[in-house]
Amino acid sequence: MRQITTDAIKAFMSHTAFNRDNTSVIVIPESTEDCFFTELAIFGNPIARRYSAGDFGIMTITNAGFKTATTKERLNGLEGVKIHQVAGQWFLNGKRWDGEWEVVEVGDRK
Repeated sequence: MRQITTDAIKAFMSHTAFNRDNTSVIVIPESTEDCFFTELAIFGNPIARRYSAGDFGIMTITNAGFKTATTKERLNGLEGVKIHQVAGQWFLNGKRWDGEWEVVEVGDRK
């Protein structure tokens, strides 16, 4: 995994703004300190979103219509995400995936 992916995922998971080359993490605070909406993007296209409020959290991912090695690498850096490709078809955690927004189950959802 490239260093930019490691750094971007660390920022995304800790709700910290990040911007390097083609990858950014944007954090939009909600009404209280423990509520966050965080977005991971490549070239301004969101590929992952996290919402957390107190003990509740949810993460969704998409390929934003770009079946690129970079998109796959960034997404594979996330906990609970395993994407592989067979003959041009993407698979998310072993199931055929069209790249549309999908909720991903993760251990610690905060």
